[in-house]
Amino acid sequence: MGTKQHIPRVYINQPILIGDSVQLPHEKAHHLTRVLRASEGASITLFNGHGGEYEGVLAPAKKGEAVVYVQSHVDVDRESPLKVDLFMGLCKRDAMSAALRRATELGVTSITPLITDFSDVSPKQLPSLRAKWLATIESAAEQSGRTRLPKLLEAQPFAEILSAIRDSNAQAFIAHPLGQRLAATRSQDENYVLAIGDRKSTRLNSSHQII
Repeated sequence: MGTKQHIPRVYINQPILIGDSVQLPHEKAHHLTRVLRASEGASITLFNGHGGEYEGVLAPAKKGEAVVYVQSHVDVDRESPLKVDLFMGLCKRDAMSAALRRATELGVTSITPLITDFSDVSPKQLPSLRAKWLATIESAAEQSGRTRLPKLLEAQPFAEILSAIRDSNAQAFIAHPLGQRLAATRSQDENYVLAIGDRKSTRLNSSHQII
């Protein structure tokens, strides 16, 4: 008995129309044709974060390129009914990538990197890191089946976002190793703000409590 063939999902930041032939960006084309070994006629799923997915097949293309002929649109929504805005302390490269990937897989709505007194990343590095963070989020959305990407906002100093969090209508929580599990709050709200620091920045005093 055969197993169901995995169909690659590819995020592209552009409009998609049925009947179009969409040329994929170089990095996406390389991964599809060189890493996954997809060839002409292979089934591909495209999505652009504006709702649903598009089914298509790899069309003939020059070496090193990948073109998808779009055949149909599937009106599917796999997003959580909860709106979760995550404020996350900046950390070193691998740890940051892992945190962004997991947050995307878990369905957060937006991600705001936080600059704290213990951040391992200099603000000067942020512009060059942003493109890598976006690529990580895209990859996580592709693999987890999400139909929309969490919005990656500009990094903000932790002290400056506290008042905005307090003034929001959402249930706000800050992660702390001595705190209770989120499930224990039994909140029925649909809007949440979660703040979490890197491993060095969990020593937060009472002035930092937002709940």
